[in-house]
Amino acid sequence: MFVASVPMGAGGSGFAFLEMYAAEANYIVRYGSNDRYVTPDNLRDINIIDEANNLYGLMRDSGLSASQLGQSLFASPLLVDSLRHQAESLFYPVQLMICHHVEDYHAYNYPELIGERTDNVKSLINILESSTQKNSAWDMETGALFWRATQFKKHAVTVLQSLIKHRGETTPYEGEYGRIATEMEQVFGQLILDSLVAIVSVGI
Repeated sequence: MFVASVPMGAGGSGFAFLEMYAAEANYIVRYGSNDRYVTPDNLRDINIIDEANNLYGLMRDSGLSASQLGQSLFASPLLVDSLRHQAESLFYPVQLMICHHVEDYHAYNYPELIGERTDNVKSLINILESSTQKNSAWDMETGALFWRATQFKKHAVTVLQSLIKHRGETTPYEGEYGRIATEMEQVFGQLILDSLVAIVSVGI
């Protein structure tokens, strides 16, 4: 078993995930942050993304027909179940969420700063989030990850740590919330490793 931790931003993630799977990675767990619907009461939740949608450009350029673009892509049930089992065994709440792919993350986070296009962005957000019964997250990586996993017939999942990011000049790692954030980073790291080990140990 070989495990690699790869810090990576949004730009070029579709290509990066392709390279990882081409190099014979079998399982990719993306660990990121969630800032949607976060309250002090759910900072210890384990948020598992088991579905992604709204990915257009990468799917189009991979040759899919127009009717297939933006459709739901799903995480590996094997990884979802392993993460969920490990989290519940430690008595952490688990939330299954959907992730909407976005190309302009800051526009979706701060639509009021878009000027005359504010209402257009808010309408897009409402359409996406009202189309599902799950709590919504959005990022620029998960959709690309799930698509590459689908192409290579490999395993992928995203797990998100809830952070209170939008508090003026303070950071998510200051004060009491910061203490919880640091504590949960350790939990997520161990949870991910334990989930992968559990899968490999049974030879799947």
